[in-house]
Amino acid sequence: MELVLLLGMREQSKFHGSYRWKKARKIARITAAQHCQRCGAFLPEPGALHVHHRKPVKHAPALGLEPLNFMVVCGPCHNILEPRTGTPRFGCDVTGQPLDPRHPWNTCRDI
Repeated sequence: MELVLLLGMREQSKFHGSYRWKKARKIARITAAQHCQRCGAFLPEPGALHVHHRKPVKHAPALGLEPLNFMVVCGPCHNILEPRTGTPRFGCDVTGQPLDPRHPWNTCRDI
């Protein structure tokens, strides 16, 4: 089972590092006119926008380069669409508050 997961992760790494994905991602950002398709924020800075797969590549590899499967979003919107749990530094809501209840900002300490 672990071997299958490792192979899947390796294949995903190959995909996300490929020239074809980088080119498709760049075209998606240009098509979206550097705007987040969820909140409408204009973010022309390099790396400010993410290209989210509506159907993840690991579940639908045939849709990995399909433009209709892309959604161009800002970082906070991407964290809402795809929250990353398990590590306190990942995932926040639109206001920037961490989603993980174990994050230091969300734990109550008596001083």
